[in-house]
Amino acid sequence: MSEKGYDRLRIREIKNKISNRQVFTSKPFIRNMEKLANSLVWKPGRKLRVSMGWNTSPSAAIAFTSGKSVYINAANPITRSFPTKELKTDSLVGFLGHECGHQKYTAMYLRKLYGKGFEEGKIYPRPPVPGNEKEREALEEIRQFLQAGDKAAVSVIADTALRINNTLEDIYVEMRMCDEYPGSIRRGILMNANRHIEKLPTVTQEIQRQDHGLAIILNLILGYARAGEINNWEGYDGEYLDCLYDCMELIDDAVVDVDKVERFRAANQVILKIWDYMKDLIQRIHEQEDKKKSAANEPVNGEESDRQEEPDSDDSSGSEDNSESEAGSVSKADAGCQNDGEEEDILESVFSNVAAPAPDLEEECEETGETPEGWDGTWEDEEEHADEEKKEDDQDDENKEESDVEGSGYFNAAEDMNRVLYDLAEEKFEQEQEKKLVSSIKNQAEHMDFGYAHADCNIEVHRLANVPVSCRQMYDSLSPDILKTAKRLKEEMWEIIYPEKDGMEKNLSMGKKIDSSRLYRQDRKIFMSRRAYEEERQAAIAVLIDESLSMAYEDRIIFGRLTALILYDVCVNLGIPVIVYGHSTSYDGLYTTETVDLYAYAEFDSVDGKDRYRIMDMSPRCSNRDGAAIRFVAERLKTRPEELKMLFLVSDGQPAALNYSGDLAKEDLKALKGDLKRQGILLFAAAIGDDREVIEDIYQDGFLNISDLSRLPLSITKKILSYIR
Repeated sequence: MSEKGYDRLRIREIKNKISNRQVFTSKPFIRNMEKLANSLVWKPGRKLRVSMGWNTSPSAAIAFTSGKSVYINAANPITRSFPTKELKTDSLVGFLGHECGHQKYTAMYLRKLYGKGFEEGKIYPRPPVPGNEKEREALEEIRQFLQAGDKAAVSVIADTALRINNTLEDIYVEMRMCDEYPGSIRRGILMNANRHIEKLPTVTQEIQRQDHGLAIILNLILGYARAGEINNWEGYDGEYLDCLYDCMELIDDAVVDVDKVERFRAANQVILKIWDYMKDLIQRIHEQEDKKKSAANEPVNGEESDRQEEPDSDDSSGSEDNSESEAGSVSKADAGCQNDGEEEDILESVFSNVAAPAPDLEEECEETGETPEGWDGTWEDEEEHADEEKKEDDQDDENKEESDVEGSGYFNAAEDMNRVLYDLAEEKFEQEQEKKLVSSIKNQAEHMDFGYAHADCNIEVHRLANVPVSCRQMYDSLSPDILKTAKRLKEEMWEIIYPEKDGMEKNLSMGKKIDSSRLYRQDRKIFMSRRAYEEERQAAIAVLIDESLSMAYEDRIIFGRLTALILYDVCVNLGIPVIVYGHSTSYDGLYTTETVDLYAYAEFDSVDGKDRYRIMDMSPRCSNRDGAAIRFVAERLKTRPEELKMLFLVSDGQPAALNYSGDLAKEDLKALKGDLKRQGILLFAAAIGDDREVIEDIYQDGFLNISDLSRLPLSITKKILSYIR
């Protein structure tokens, strides 16, 4: 054995002996987590601190955030359930992303006001609106409990409302973070969410172990909010599902609404729908209080007679229950002072079976802000009384201003209405056209022959119907340098495609005449020459981006996305038909069936003008089966009448998919390139990874060697120009 081999084995032995606790609580790991956290939540002059704990207790907190810090328990059961350190790290990064999401999107100061409001007899931001007589009765009972300051009721209502709000906020935050950070943050969040759902008990299991109804319905709400479905493989059909169905619409709307106040309103509305379970718990606490009081007072009133009572006497009914109550109580002297503790024990026993934690309102809350409009918790009769006073105060002012308001000169009502109608009609038309386009694309994929190498694969075409706000924000935040590059490339292509009317070809490196209007150019392209005017050559362009997981390395997917965006923008502005696709793969649970996922970011017949935003959704996913993806995009190109058809593949490596790699993939792609050339489609492959030699061997004259990723858009544009000329 060589010395080098021995060193490797020894290093591996040492590495395998390092415990998870040593790794995840070490200073280097914490420093890396802090760097990541501060890159996610950056504010001038502020540094977010990350601390990693190790607590194996089942009741220990998993993670939480305060004003300036994030705490993560590395020994939490979800992270420990993953088998390898790599997967555990992904899990912890997911928790970090979750907590940073709260830092970015959650109004903690409003949540604190919301929780404290119940103690003040108010429901913030406003009391819920009942939808039927049962909910009206529930709202009135809630009001009576809160305004009476009933401690048991306040505890149950506040704890339940906060857990529901926290669940809705968690899902919203995770969705935002997954959209904004599609790499490790998204992967970790989804891993943890899936594992969390797997650990949730079914309704039948909860009923069998006699969980309280409130715990059962809260777990159902959590599971549905996270997964969009119900863990009910045992086929339960009863009151808990009926109650959940009533809450589904509220949950669906709340977890996607950007207005943070809506999740408080939704939690309030859900309380009305699950009030029967909350009321039952309150009654149990009251019964426990009554038993404690009677147990405390009984020895004082008849101590002597109780001493003479035989222990096996069964004269009075219910004596067995009383003895059990006394046996479970504390000493007579301490009975009264332990009342509050018993109440907390009942609450704790019920909520210990709820998977959704309640937020800590006492945690440090650095964030402050203005209270949103309407955030006053005013009950209906109080609001009416306030409105009556306001009407009386404003009556005189209204009378004074009446003459000024009359005939104010607003004559554009009809015009505005027509504009609104036109906008609505245009939007519906765009939606109809998008549906037809997607249907046409999917129909083409279903009836295509992808060849022998892909006969066992499924083909799935994806296209965003509703473009997320995050994609628009990413596009709007593009650097001015990128937009400047697109503008420069567009100008160069314009001069080639649409030559000067005088028949002079300009911007040449050599020639007989100097163009005085180009003397400013640093690249010395200041010459021009006369040429015979000829009709420009029509072209159609297709861009296909590899979205395999390896594209996340060294920002390759970012440059691929920007290349697609720049080429799309240039072609659209010059009237050149262009499509942009991404491709990856996905697998079934047993990893035996592969699906080729094709992402239609920009299409020839798109009419809604949102394709540039769709391109921003491009992200690393799984593997790459290039042959199937190229065949489909080439079929899309064949539908165009243009003489010149060019397909550009941007990839960081050779194909690597299920039963599709090595020589099989090479032969498939070589044959495909020749077939496409005979059909009038030029295929080019831009290699941006480490497999340049293999890719060059496959595509030969269609190989583009891109060693500098920043020059990728320019290289492809020059290739287009060389053929258009």
